[in-house]
Amino acid sequence: MDEFMRITRSGGHIIFNIRAEPYPEQELKQAVDAFSETGAWKMVDQSLIFRSYYFIEPDVTSKVYVFKVL
Repeated sequence: MDEFMRITRSGGHIIFNIRAEPYPEQELKQAVDAFSETGAWKMVDQSLIFRSYYFIEPDVTSKVYVFKVL
């Protein structure tokens, strides 16, 4: 996330998807929360949880997040 923030201009967007189940315990969530808390970006949108590989791995779910860099 640090590198995405470094290369994205103010007003730009950072969009990423993650696996839904492990996300709450990942270091990535801590970084996302820290940028939100410091006002470095704000969440613009997030998807519903969806099956990433519906036929191959039906139990794998993902979620997409969109943040605007401030």
